[in-house]
Amino acid sequence: MHPRSLTGFRCMQRAFLLIFCLFSMVGVIAGQNPEEPFRFGNVDLELLDQVKQIDKNFEDRGLVYRDAEMNAYLNRLGNSLIKGENQPENVVWQFRILRDPSVNAFALPSGSIYVHTGLMARMENESQLAAVLAHEIIHVSNRHSYKAYRSYRKKTLAINLISLAGSFAGMDGLGLAAQFILNISLIGYSRELEKEADLDGARLMLASPELDAQATVGAFESLLNTYDVDLVGEPFYGDHPKIKDRIAYMREFLAKNSEKDATEGNLNKHTNKEKYQLDIAGVTQHNVYLAIDEGLYRSAVILGKRLIDVQPNAANITALADAYAALGPRPLEPTDEEKSKKGKGEAKKRAKKLTLQEAERLLASTPAGQELQKANYAEAEKQYRSALDKDANFALAWRGLGTLFEKQDQPQNAADAYRKYIELQPGAMDRLMIMRRIKNLEAKTAPGDQKQL
Repeated sequence: MHPRSLTGFRCMQRAFLLIFCLFSMVGVIAGQNPEEPFRFGNVDLELLDQVKQIDKNFEDRGLVYRDAEMNAYLNRLGNSLIKGENQPENVVWQFRILRDPSVNAFALPSGSIYVHTGLMARMENESQLAAVLAHEIIHVSNRHSYKAYRSYRKKTLAINLISLAGSFAGMDGLGLAAQFILNISLIGYSRELEKEADLDGARLMLASPELDAQATVGAFESLLNTYDVDLVGEPFYGDHPKIKDRIAYMREFLAKNSEKDATEGNLNKHTNKEKYQLDIAGVTQHNVYLAIDEGLYRSAVILGKRLIDVQPNAANITALADAYAALGPRPLEPTDEEKSKKGKGEAKKRAKKLTLQEAERLLASTPAGQELQKANYAEAEKQYRSALDKDANFALAWRGLGTLFEKQDQPQNAADAYRKYIELQPGAMDRLMIMRRIKNLEAKTAPGDQKQL
């Protein structure tokens, strides 16, 4: 089943990004004196009460990845970084996976830490994922959300801007404070608080006997490997030079502070790329389809390739085939023109005016787009047939072939592939739609057409 659209969630992030930049320009980001112990006030308790709505909101909107084994895996990894004797007040730790193909993670002050499927799929090994969790744990334990919210409340301008942000957020049922905390958690804190989370998170990694603290650098390095053109950007650390700055100070910190001598066996377990990719294969496959739905076709192909490198079964090969079919009239590598300022500007305009389907038709109307589409469709068909070589009764590969043939105006082949899909999945949720497609395709098929499947 294809995942739900995350459009409303994205609009919320983009709207608050503008507001956050305005906050930064007027200098309202600050925290209390770091030497003062944090004490809860009424404002903080009211905020905590509202924040609890966010977990329920995510559940109600179907944004939480529902897989008991994977959620248990993430909770084991997250809890391995938490020291029981240092349990913060009013925090209940839970580590959850959010169905979102963007590469991100965030923490709520209540102790709920969310990792996007896009980030899990991008990380190279378990230690890198743990480094991300460690960073988010520090945001919670060092009370960054409360400190930021206290500061914002002191500014009349901030209150007015928060109200404006809330009007665009689109998170039904959330109070104003909860919307604020969710957005600040998603887009990041000040440079100072982010650096604090980086360094204190590295200390958590150093304290773990099995995890490789050097993976904190590797996690940042993985963020440099962007597959699709970034049309949004992020505050403070979103551009590559800033990420490189973080890598530089993390390397310096680890060189001075890394004294532990973890056993080779433990490090191999937590830094082994193949084992990690196998452990999260279900998340990666799910994220391939999320990426396709969001128009991140290049990311979908790259992750699909990574997936079948470690687990080349029919389902994963079909996911890669679906990604190639969706890539259509686009090159796998972004062109220099696409990455230019002008190219990004034109892409933003198209995104506002055209649906993904309309944009694809526009690209496919050019000779270059037609050649790329032909090549990507050929690769998609190759992968579908490879999946069927693994399992001739894998229904989704037949459905994919049917859709691919229909796009290429091959009605007989498309109808035959769809029939095979219905034969293998008689109770499919899209059965009626597929039956209508078969009927329409049969009407286009000339009596003398030959079957080619």
